Amino acid sequence: MDDNIPPRMWKKLILIQGHRRSGSTWLAAVLGEAEEASLIPYEPLWLKHHPDSEIGDRIAQMRRKSGWYIDFNHDNEDNVTFARLIREHLAALVEHYFGGPVGTLLIKEPHPNWMPILKAAFQPDHVLFLDRHPLGILNSYEKSALYEGWETEDEWQKFLIDMQKIAPDRLSDMGRIAHPAKRVVYMAYIGRQLCLEGVKDIPHTVVQYEPLCLDPYNEFAHIFRNLGWHWDETIRARVKPLVDPDGENEPGFVAVHKRSKERAYAWRKEMAPHLVRAITCFLEKIGWEINLPDEVEPLTLAEKLRRIKIYIRRRYYWLRRFGVKAVLRSR
Repeated sequence: MDDNIPPRMWKKLILIQGHRRSGSTWLAAVLGEAEEASLIPYEPLWLKHHPDSEIGDRIAQMRRKSGWYIDFNHDNEDNVTFARLIREHLAALVEHYFGGPVGTLLIKEPHPNWMPILKAAFQPDHVLFLDRHPLGILNSYEKSALYEGWETEDEWQKFLIDMQKIAPDRLSDMGRIAHPAKRVVYMAYIGRQLCLEGVKDIPHTVVQYEPLCLDPYNEFAHIFRNLGWHWDETIRARVKPLVDPDGENEPGFVAVHKRSKERAYAWRKEMAPHLVRAITCFLEKIGWEINLPDEVEPLTLAEKLRRIKIYIRRRYYWLRRFGVKAVLRSR
Protein backbone atom coordinates (compact mmCIF):
# COMPACT_ATOMS: atom_id res chain seq x y z
CA MET A 1 0.00 0.00 0.00
CA ASP A 2 1.19 3.54 -0.77
CA ASP A 3 2.66 5.18 2.35
CA ASN A 4 0.64 8.33 1.58
CA ILE A 5 -2.69 6.51 1.92
CA PRO A 6 -3.95 5.77 5.47
CA PRO A 7 -4.47 2.17 6.62
CA ARG A 8 -7.81 0.42 6.22
CA MET A 9 -10.49 0.52 8.90
CA TRP A 10 -12.09 -2.53 7.35
CA LYS A 11 -10.99 -6.06 6.59
CA LYS A 12 -12.76 -6.14 3.24
CA LEU A 13 -14.31 -3.43 1.06
CA ILE A 14 -16.99 -4.00 -1.57
CA LEU A 15 -17.63 -1.13 -3.97
CA ILE A 16 -20.87 -0.79 -5.93
CA GLN A 17 -20.31 1.03 -9.21
CA GLY A 18 -22.51 1.90 -12.16
CA HIS A 19 -24.06 4.74 -14.05
CA ARG A 20 -25.84 7.45 -12.11
CA ARG A 21 -29.54 6.58 -11.81
CA SER A 22 -28.74 2.92 -12.45
CA GLY A 23 -30.32 1.63 -9.23
CA SER A 24 -27.18 1.54 -7.09
CA THR A 25 -29.01 2.92 -4.04
CA TRP A 26 -31.48 0.04 -4.21
CA LEU A 27 -28.77 -2.57 -4.75
CA ALA A 28 -26.78 -1.20 -1.80
CA ALA A 29 -29.86 -1.18 0.44
CA VAL A 30 -30.59 -4.84 -0.29
CA LEU A 31 -26.98 -5.95 0.14
CA GLY A 32 -26.83 -3.87 3.30
CA GLU A 33 -29.28 -6.31 4.87
CA ALA A 34 -26.57 -8.98 4.89
CA GLU A 35 -25.32 -9.85 8.36
CA GLU A 36 -21.78 -9.77 7.01
CA ALA A 37 -21.91 -6.18 5.66
CA SER A 38 -21.67 -2.68 7.14
CA LEU A 39 -23.24 -0.21 4.71
CA ILE A 40 -22.25 3.47 4.54
CA PRO A 41 -25.48 5.43 3.90
CA TYR A 42 -25.42 7.34 0.62
CA GLU A 43 -22.22 7.72 -1.35
CA PRO A 44 -19.16 8.62 0.73
CA LEU A 45 -18.48 11.52 -1.64
CA TRP A 46 -22.06 12.85 -1.49
CA LEU A 47 -20.67 15.15 1.13
CA LYS A 48 -23.82 17.03 2.16
CA HIS A 49 -25.27 13.80 3.59
CA HIS A 50 -22.34 13.29 5.96
CA PRO A 51 -20.87 15.28 8.86
CA ASP A 52 -19.02 18.44 7.88
CA SER A 53 -15.26 18.28 8.18
CA GLU A 54 -12.10 19.96 6.96
CA ILE A 55 -11.31 16.84 4.95
CA GLY A 56 -14.71 17.04 3.25
CA ASP A 57 -14.11 20.70 2.38
CA ARG A 58 -10.76 19.86 0.78
CA ILE A 59 -12.31 16.98 -1.18
CA ALA A 60 -15.02 19.33 -2.46
CA GLN A 61 -12.36 21.80 -3.60
CA MET A 62 -10.44 19.13 -5.47
CA ARG A 63 -13.59 17.76 -7.07
CA ARG A 64 -14.49 21.21 -8.37
CA LYS A 65 -11.09 21.40 -10.05
CA SER A 66 -11.41 17.91 -11.56
CA GLY A 67 -12.62 17.09 -15.03
CA TRP A 68 -15.13 14.45 -16.09
CA TYR A 69 -12.53 11.66 -15.83
CA ILE A 70 -10.47 11.50 -12.63
CA ASP A 71 -7.34 9.50 -13.34
CA PHE A 72 -4.70 8.36 -10.85
CA ASN A 73 -0.94 8.48 -11.21
CA HIS A 74 1.41 7.69 -8.32
CA ASP A 75 3.81 10.33 -9.63
CA ASN A 76 1.13 13.04 -9.59
CA GLU A 77 1.13 14.83 -6.23
CA ASP A 78 -2.44 16.08 -6.61
CA ASN A 79 -3.67 12.55 -7.39
CA VAL A 80 -1.91 11.11 -4.35
CA THR A 81 -3.27 13.88 -2.11
CA PHE A 82 -6.80 13.40 -3.45
CA ALA A 83 -6.68 9.62 -2.85
CA ARG A 84 -5.35 10.14 0.67
CA LEU A 85 -8.11 12.63 1.51
CA ILE A 86 -10.80 10.27 0.21
CA ARG A 87 -9.32 7.44 2.28
CA GLU A 88 -9.18 9.62 5.41
CA HIS A 89 -12.75 10.76 4.80
CA LEU A 90 -13.97 7.17 4.48
CA ALA A 91 -12.13 6.18 7.66
CA ALA A 92 -13.82 9.07 9.49
CA LEU A 93 -17.22 7.92 8.19
CA VAL A 94 -16.59 4.37 9.43
CA GLU A 95 -15.75 5.79 12.85
CA HIS A 96 -18.84 8.03 12.79
CA TYR A 97 -21.38 5.42 11.67
CA PHE A 98 -19.99 2.26 13.27
CA GLY A 99 -17.78 3.48 16.13
CA GLY A 100 -14.64 1.75 14.88
CA PRO A 101 -13.23 -0.77 12.40
CA VAL A 102 -15.62 -3.14 10.63
CA GLY A 103 -15.33 -6.51 8.91
CA THR A 104 -16.85 -6.00 5.47
CA LEU A 105 -17.51 -2.41 4.44
CA LEU A 106 -20.08 -1.86 1.68
CA ILE A 107 -20.14 1.44 -0.19
CA LYS A 108 -21.60 2.74 -3.41
CA GLU A 109 -20.13 5.44 -5.61
CA PRO A 110 -21.89 5.45 -9.00
CA HIS A 111 -19.29 7.37 -11.00
CA PRO A 112 -17.51 4.92 -13.32
CA ASN A 113 -15.52 7.82 -14.79
CA TRP A 114 -13.89 8.30 -11.36
CA MET A 115 -12.82 4.67 -11.08
CA PRO A 116 -9.02 5.23 -11.17
CA ILE A 117 -8.99 7.58 -8.16
CA LEU A 118 -11.61 5.52 -6.30
CA LYS A 119 -9.67 2.34 -6.91
CA ALA A 120 -6.50 3.95 -5.53
CA ALA A 121 -8.27 5.41 -2.50
CA PHE A 122 -10.60 2.55 -1.54
CA GLN A 123 -8.50 -0.38 -2.78
CA PRO A 124 -11.69 -2.47 -3.14
CA ASP A 125 -11.59 -6.23 -2.67
CA HIS A 126 -14.59 -6.67 -4.98
CA VAL A 127 -16.46 -4.36 -7.34
CA LEU A 128 -20.09 -4.83 -8.33
CA PHE A 129 -20.86 -2.95 -11.55
CA LEU A 130 -24.60 -2.39 -11.97
CA ASP A 131 -25.54 -2.36 -15.65
CA ARG A 132 -28.90 -0.83 -16.54
CA HIS A 133 -30.63 -0.24 -19.87
CA PRO A 134 -29.76 3.36 -20.89
CA LEU A 135 -33.42 4.16 -21.53
CA GLY A 136 -34.12 3.41 -17.87
CA ILE A 137 -31.42 5.88 -16.91
CA LEU A 138 -32.78 8.53 -19.27
CA ASN A 139 -36.30 8.05 -17.97
CA SER A 140 -35.02 8.89 -14.50
CA TYR A 141 -33.27 11.97 -15.89
CA GLU A 142 -36.57 13.14 -17.38
CA LYS A 143 -38.57 12.44 -14.23
CA SER A 144 -36.22 14.45 -12.04
CA ALA A 145 -35.19 17.16 -14.53
CA LEU A 146 -31.57 16.05 -14.23
CA TYR A 147 -30.44 17.36 -17.61
CA GLU A 148 -30.57 20.76 -15.99
CA GLY A 149 -30.16 19.75 -12.34
CA TRP A 150 -26.90 17.92 -12.99
CA GLU A 151 -25.72 20.47 -15.57
CA THR A 152 -25.40 17.99 -18.41
CA GLU A 153 -24.12 20.64 -20.81
CA ASP A 154 -21.21 21.56 -18.54
CA GLU A 155 -20.49 17.88 -17.90
CA TRP A 156 -20.40 17.25 -21.65
CA GLN A 157 -17.85 20.02 -22.19
CA LYS A 158 -15.60 18.53 -19.49
CA PHE A 159 -16.08 15.14 -21.13
CA LEU A 160 -14.96 16.45 -24.52
CA ILE A 161 -11.83 17.98 -22.99
CA ASP A 162 -10.88 14.69 -21.31
CA MET A 163 -11.64 12.69 -24.44
CA GLN A 164 -8.90 14.62 -26.23
CA LYS A 165 -6.49 12.54 -24.15
CA ILE A 166 -8.46 9.31 -23.81
CA ALA A 167 -10.01 8.85 -27.25
CA PRO A 168 -8.95 11.62 -29.65
CA ASP A 169 -9.98 9.49 -32.65
CA ARG A 170 -13.64 9.74 -31.57
CA LEU A 171 -13.81 13.51 -31.13
CA SER A 172 -15.21 14.18 -34.60
CA ASP A 173 -18.16 11.86 -33.92
CA MET A 174 -18.70 13.29 -30.43
CA GLY A 175 -18.85 16.82 -31.78
CA ARG A 176 -21.95 15.96 -33.79
CA ILE A 177 -23.92 14.71 -30.76
CA ALA A 178 -26.29 17.57 -29.85
CA HIS A 179 -29.24 15.86 -28.15
CA PRO A 180 -28.81 15.96 -24.34
CA ALA A 181 -30.17 12.42 -23.96
CA LYS A 182 -27.64 11.09 -26.47
CA ARG A 183 -24.88 12.92 -24.62
CA VAL A 184 -25.86 11.25 -21.35
CA VAL A 185 -25.94 7.86 -23.07
CA TYR A 186 -22.55 8.37 -24.68
CA MET A 187 -20.93 9.44 -21.40
CA ALA A 188 -22.46 6.39 -19.72
CA TYR A 189 -21.13 4.18 -22.53
CA ILE A 190 -17.57 5.50 -22.25
CA GLY A 191 -17.72 5.45 -18.44
CA ARG A 192 -18.81 1.81 -18.54
CA GLN A 193 -15.90 0.86 -20.78
CA LEU A 194 -13.36 2.76 -18.68
CA CYS A 195 -14.64 1.27 -15.42
CA LEU A 196 -14.70 -2.33 -16.62
CA GLU A 197 -11.24 -1.90 -18.08
CA GLY A 198 -10.02 -0.50 -14.77
CA VAL A 199 -11.28 -3.37 -12.63
CA LYS A 200 -9.95 -6.21 -14.80
CA ASP A 201 -7.16 -6.88 -12.31
CA ILE A 202 -9.42 -7.17 -9.24
CA PRO A 203 -12.42 -9.41 -8.48
CA HIS A 204 -15.56 -7.90 -9.97
CA THR A 205 -19.07 -8.82 -11.02
CA VAL A 206 -21.30 -7.21 -13.63
CA VAL A 207 -24.86 -7.17 -12.25
CA GLN A 208 -27.61 -6.80 -14.83
CA TYR A 209 -30.32 -4.52 -13.43
CA GLU A 210 -33.33 -5.81 -15.37
CA PRO A 211 -32.93 -9.54 -14.51
CA LEU A 212 -32.35 -8.44 -10.92
CA CYS A 213 -35.72 -6.66 -10.98
CA LEU A 214 -37.62 -9.48 -12.67
CA ASP A 215 -36.34 -12.28 -10.43
CA PRO A 216 -35.01 -10.49 -7.34
CA TYR A 217 -34.95 -13.30 -4.78
CA ASN A 218 -33.00 -15.74 -6.93
CA GLU A 219 -30.70 -13.07 -8.35
CA PHE A 220 -29.92 -11.57 -4.96
CA ALA A 221 -29.40 -15.02 -3.45
CA HIS A 222 -26.81 -15.64 -6.17
CA ILE A 223 -25.03 -12.34 -5.42
CA PHE A 224 -25.01 -13.01 -1.68
CA ARG A 225 -23.49 -16.45 -2.14
CA ASN A 226 -20.99 -15.18 -4.71
CA LEU A 227 -19.76 -12.72 -2.09
CA GLY A 228 -19.48 -15.49 0.48
CA TRP A 229 -22.51 -14.33 2.47
CA HIS A 230 -25.25 -16.64 3.65
CA TRP A 231 -28.79 -16.41 2.28
CA ASP A 232 -31.73 -17.99 4.03
CA GLU A 233 -35.40 -17.34 4.73
CA THR A 234 -34.52 -14.81 7.41
CA ILE A 235 -32.52 -12.72 4.95
CA ARG A 236 -35.26 -13.15 2.33
CA ALA A 237 -37.79 -11.74 4.80
CA ARG A 238 -35.51 -8.80 5.58
CA VAL A 239 -35.11 -7.81 1.93
CA LYS A 240 -38.80 -8.29 1.06
CA PRO A 241 -39.76 -4.66 1.84
CA LEU A 242 -37.07 -3.59 -0.61
CA VAL A 243 -38.02 -5.90 -3.49
CA ASP A 244 -41.74 -6.53 -2.97
CA PRO A 245 -43.16 -3.96 -0.54
CA ASP A 246 -46.74 -4.03 0.65
CA GLY A 247 -48.84 -1.03 -0.32
CA GLU A 248 -47.76 1.84 -2.53
CA ASN A 249 -44.26 2.35 -3.86
CA GLU A 250 -42.11 4.75 -1.87
CA PRO A 251 -41.83 8.13 -3.63
CA GLY A 252 -38.62 10.10 -3.82
CA PHE A 253 -35.32 10.57 -5.63
CA VAL A 254 -33.50 7.86 -3.64
CA ALA A 255 -36.50 5.60 -3.01
CA VAL A 256 -35.60 1.98 -2.26
CA HIS A 257 -39.01 0.52 -1.38
CA LYS A 258 -40.49 -0.26 -4.78
CA ARG A 259 -41.87 -3.38 -6.39
CA SER A 260 -38.98 -4.81 -8.33
CA LYS A 261 -40.86 -5.90 -11.44
CA GLU A 262 -42.11 -2.35 -11.92
CA ARG A 263 -38.53 -1.07 -11.89
CA ALA A 264 -37.31 -3.11 -14.83
CA TYR A 265 -39.00 -1.52 -17.83
CA ALA A 266 -41.04 1.40 -16.50
CA TRP A 267 -39.49 3.55 -19.22
CA ARG A 268 -41.52 1.67 -21.86
CA LYS A 269 -44.69 3.07 -20.30
CA GLU A 270 -43.35 6.56 -19.68
CA MET A 271 -40.92 7.69 -22.38
CA ALA A 272 -42.01 9.26 -25.63
CA PRO A 273 -41.99 6.77 -28.55
CA HIS A 274 -39.89 9.06 -30.77
CA LEU A 275 -37.21 9.34 -28.05
CA VAL A 276 -37.17 5.57 -27.53
CA ARG A 277 -36.65 5.07 -31.26
CA ALA A 278 -33.96 7.75 -31.47
CA ILE A 279 -31.96 6.39 -28.54
CA THR A 280 -32.35 2.78 -29.72
CA CYS A 281 -30.87 3.75 -33.10
CA PHE A 282 -28.11 5.67 -31.34
CA LEU A 283 -27.24 2.63 -29.20
CA GLU A 284 -26.90 0.56 -32.36
CA LYS A 285 -24.71 3.23 -33.94
CA ILE A 286 -22.22 3.37 -31.05
CA GLY A 287 -22.24 -0.43 -30.67
CA TRP A 288 -23.90 -0.75 -27.26
CA GLU A 289 -25.90 -3.94 -27.72
CA ILE A 290 -28.91 -4.15 -25.40
CA ASN A 291 -31.95 -6.26 -26.25
CA LEU A 292 -35.29 -6.66 -24.53
CA PRO A 293 -36.10 -10.18 -23.32
CA ASP A 294 -38.69 -12.16 -25.24
CA GLU A 295 -41.09 -12.21 -22.28
CA VAL A 296 -41.66 -8.42 -22.32
CA GLU A 297 -45.28 -7.95 -23.30
CA PRO A 298 -46.48 -5.32 -25.80
CA LEU A 299 -47.96 -2.17 -24.32
CA THR A 300 -51.72 -1.98 -24.06
CA LEU A 301 -53.68 0.88 -25.60
CA ALA A 302 -54.23 2.38 -22.14
CA GLU A 303 -50.48 2.26 -21.45
CA LYS A 304 -49.73 3.93 -24.77
CA LEU A 305 -52.21 6.72 -24.02
CA ARG A 306 -50.70 7.18 -20.57
CA ARG A 307 -47.25 7.45 -22.12
CA ILE A 308 -48.46 10.27 -24.37
CA LYS A 309 -49.91 12.12 -21.35
CA ILE A 310 -46.61 11.77 -19.49
CA TYR A 311 -44.75 13.10 -22.52
CA ILE A 312 -47.04 16.14 -22.74
CA ARG A 313 -46.65 16.84 -19.02
CA ARG A 314 -42.87 16.61 -19.20
CA ARG A 315 -42.68 18.88 -22.25
CA TYR A 316 -44.98 21.37 -20.54
CA TYR A 317 -42.55 21.48 -17.63
CA TRP A 318 -39.64 22.18 -19.99
CA LEU A 319 -41.67 24.89 -21.74
CA ARG A 320 -42.44 26.68 -18.45
CA ARG A 321 -38.95 26.18 -17.04
CA PHE A 322 -36.67 26.70 -20.04
CA GLY A 323 -38.68 28.05 -22.98
CA VAL A 324 -39.51 26.93 -26.50
CA LYS A 325 -35.89 26.55 -27.66
CA ALA A 326 -35.10 24.02 -24.94
CA VAL A 327 -38.25 22.04 -25.69
CA LEU A 328 -37.39 21.78 -29.37
CA ARG A 329 -33.81 20.80 -28.56
CA SER A 330 -34.95 18.04 -26.16
CA ARG A 331 -37.08 16.36 -28.83
